[in-house]
Amino acid sequence: MSQIADLNSIHVGSSPKFNMYGCEFGLGKAVAARSGHTNKGDGKITMSPGREGGTKSVKMESCVYMLPRESDGR
Repeated sequence: MSQIADLNSIHVGSSPKFNMYGCEFGLGKAVAARSGHTNKGDGKITMSPGREGGTKSVKMESCVYMLPRESDGR
C-alpha cells in the first residue's frame, strides 16, 4: 500500500460489522481489543466501536512513526 499512497496521506480503517467485544471464548468479555502488527503503518488510524457499544464509546489507535518527525530539525 505504501507504493500507491502519498507520503503525506492518512489511512483510516476498521469494520463496524465485526463486534470485537461480543466474541466469547469462555474467558469472559474482552476488556480491550487491539489491531495486529500487519495493521500498523505510518499515519494509520483505526477506529471501531468501544467496549460500551453503540454510540457511547469509540476505540481509536493511531500509528505515527516518530523518527522522521524528531529529526527534521523543527
